[in-house]
Order: sequence, then structure tokens, then C-alpha cells
Amino acid sequence: MVVGILTFGELINFRPLINAIATNGVFTPDGAFQCLPKINKQLLLDVWRDKVNQLFIEEGKIERETGEQMRCWPHSGLGVDNSVYLAPHDTAGLQRLAE
Repeated sequence: MVVGILTFGELINFRPLINAIATNGVFTPDGAFQCLPKINKQLLLDVWRDKVNQLFIEEGKIERETGEQMRCWPHSGLGVDNSVYLAPHDTAGLQRLAE
């Protein structure tokens, strides 16, 4: 996983942002790479939002009531993009990325 943490927008206002590139699988004890199936974007976003929300509550950054209200917002301020996906053994996809 490669992560870039940004903290300011173009107007020098505080705007925390994390950009990440992650593999979609794991290495087994024998060294083979096991790919995971493509994850539903909305499910991934919902779990991400809930985990960040819970962390903010536990760290005392927001009250539990505020966290519950934030769950009703039409846009949480968090986003997920998993549109680039290479299936196992997709050599044509690897070639497209290399271009």
C-alpha cells in the first residue's frame, strides 16, 4: 500500500485528505499471491465512513450524537474509487497500465 496524506486545499484551508493505492489481495505463507474479488464500492465506502466516524468518537474529536447525525448526510466527505481493477492474469490490463 502506498499512502499520501494531504492536509491543505488550494486556498490554504485545513482539508485532510488521504490518497492510497493498495493491492487487492495477500501473499500466502508459500509465497503465492491470492487475489480478492472486486469489492462493491458502496459497501467499501460505508465501512470506511463508519470506521473513521468511530475513530473520531473514540478520540474525542466529535460527540457520539454528531457522529450519528453525520451518518445521515448525503455526502460524508469520504470517497472511494476502485474503478481501476486488474483481474488475476490480466496481461492485457498490465500492458495498458504500462503505456
